[in-house]
Amino acid sequence: SYNSMLVGANQAHGHYRKQRYVPFGEYLPMSGLLGHFVHYFDNKKDPIAEYSVHQLRYREYTFFPMICYDLFFEPLQKERLSDTNGIIVIAENTWFRDSLMQTMFLRHAQQRAIEYHKPVLLAMNRGYSAHITAAGKIEKKMPFAEQSVLHSKITKDNKKSTPYSNISDGMVIMFLIVLESIGVLWTRTIINNFATREKT
Repeated sequence: SYNSMLVGANQAHGHYRKQRYVPFGEYLPMSGLLGHFVHYFDNKKDPIAEYSVHQLRYREYTFFPMICYDLFFEPLQKERLSDTNGIIVIAENTWFRDSLMQTMFLRHAQQRAIEYHKPVLLAMNRGYSAHITAAGKIEKKMPFAEQSVLHSKITKDNKKSTPYSNISDGMVIMFLIVLESIGVLWTRTIINNFATREKT
């Protein structure tokens, strides 16, 4: 089964299949080990992820699409973000009700905007739909759980990339580990030198 976004109206077109699935509400992990009990679950089928990102287009604008929890993970093919004018995120957030998850989606959208220096258009069917600038500022936001229409504008000159756009999360983690190791060794050296001077 696919979890997809399909756009085909007026001058907007494109499609996208979700890349990141979570084991609550979307699929049942290790369903093959449950045998006959798997039939008691509604989400027993394994989802199909497509690892090729198809950008969405509106007139002369291009957007990098995400669905729901894609927002919380490192995008696959994130190098293609440099060729886009922004990021579009859609989500079905009704089942979160008025929990903290609604605000978390908004905060993660701000994080992605800053990381990739791209405006984010967040479209939630019940949560906080918003336009977030490339600097992570909430330009416009719809009230929570209210029917409304959000009107906003984005500039076309957003086709820039940040260093993070070209580096994987794994490389960032390795770099931080190396820095931490250097810091620990340097601190121990200073402590040992200080202890040696105290003895003399």
